[in-house]
Formats: sequence, C-alpha cells, structure tokens
Amino acid sequence: MRTKVAARDETKAIENATVTGFLKLYNLQRKDDFSITEHRDYESPDFVCTNSGGQRLYVEATTAHDREGDMAVLLGRASSRKAPKSVRLRDYVLANLIAAIHKKSLSRHQKHTALVIRHSSGVDWDWEMEMSEIRSRLSDVVCPFDEGVWIIDRTMTRIWRLL
Repeated sequence: MRTKVAARDETKAIENATVTGFLKLYNLQRKDDFSITEHRDYESPDFVCTNSGGQRLYVEATTAHDREGDMAVLLGRASSRKAPKSVRLRDYVLANLIAAIHKKSLSRHQKHTALVIRHSSGVDWDWEMEMSEIRSRLSDVVCPFDEGVWIIDRTMTRIWRLL
C-alpha cells in the first residue's frame, strides 16, 4: 500500500515532468527561455518559472483523462482501464477536461498564471478540432489564468492553448 508521502512524491514528479515538458514547447513557440525556479508544496500556483530577463510565469498543473484509471495505467500500477461511463468516448473526454478546468478556475490566481493540463490518454486527440466545443462549454467560466489554459499531450510533444 502506498503511503501519503509516496503518493505526494509521485504527484510532484508528474507535475514536474508536465511543466518541464510544457515549458520546452512553450519556449519554442514563444521564443523564450522560461525554466522552473520553484515547485511549491500545497500552494497555488504549483510552479514559479523565470526567464533570463527575470520575467515570471506561474503555472498551475493538473491532469485529465479519457477514462477512469488512465493515470494508473500510465504509471504502470494497472494493466487495463475501466469502460467509459458515457456512450461516446469523446463526450466523456470533454466532460473530464471541462471538469478539470472548472475546478481549477474556482481559485483566484495572481497575474501571469497559466493552467497546464496533461492529458493522459493513449488516444492521439486532435484538440484543434475540439476548440470551438471546449470554448462553448466554458463560456460561463471566468478564467483566472491570464497566460492561458493549455493542454499538453501524454507524450509531451504538442501543446494547444484552449483559452
């Protein structure tokens, strides 16, 4: 049985890998050089990142999944996932993503904060095709992330700005 400390260490490692992967792609896209300067415990946002010019970018990290159990499979703690609760997998995926954004949007955040969502799916979703649906479902959300809401794929090779 995993202890709370082991679970927290694992969460921190996932968050760190997510933000490191995000910054690599974000920096390429923005022609910048942000790096992690602080990973906070039990404080939001999770990360403080700084570039060579001294500018700060704060990053709140979370995960989203296609099906219940995706993260356990990704971490090697399970060999299979549970069947989705909805008839259409796309609906279940978007519902989980929207729920993650809603939950993180309940908190107030300082300026220069981005939300980064790591999608743990084994399916290679084309998020460009889902943008209008995602934005429509989030039209009632007051987004506290002035640096955007981003999604990074499981392999950490692509990012999309959702909001």
